[in-house]
Amino acid sequence: MGRLGATVAGMDPCSTGDHPKLQQKEKEFIIACGGNLVASKVVPKKKKVKASTQEMTKELLLANLSLEQIAEERGLALTTVIGHLEELVEEKKINPIKELAYMIQGQETTIGKIHSAFSEMGTRPLKPVFEYFDERISYETLRLARLLYEEKETLKR
Repeated sequence: MGRLGATVAGMDPCSTGDHPKLQQKEKEFIIACGGNLVASKVVPKKKKVKASTQEMTKELLLANLSLEQIAEERGLALTTVIGHLEELVEEKKINPIKELAYMIQGQETTIGKIHSAFSEMGTRPLKPVFEYFDERISYETLRLARLLYEEKETLKR
């Protein structure tokens, strides 16, 4: 028989069981590793609840940072930040009309033209609207305008 075959059936071959020398070595090992032999209740550490990446973006949005500032602060691409805004709107965690209004200041005419195009062409996909404006309006601006447009359309219903 092999080495482990000689163990008594049902016994854990790694258990110190009734072997005093092994039990003593086990105690010495625990102490050598910085442990102690006093039995105590193990209390798990409380995990820090991390804010989701969208929630971190939301905090910066509510601090009225520009999309570019949010992207820079977070170390993210502008498209990622807008994706977060889209998710936050979809999950009803932000109201685009209220929370995004500061981002379009000075662009009201452009946003109005985009909204007119949306009413004619729809909001999805964005490529026809992008091409309609001869690719002069960025996808980021179109996505932001879409968030506002879709919210306004929802309120009309």
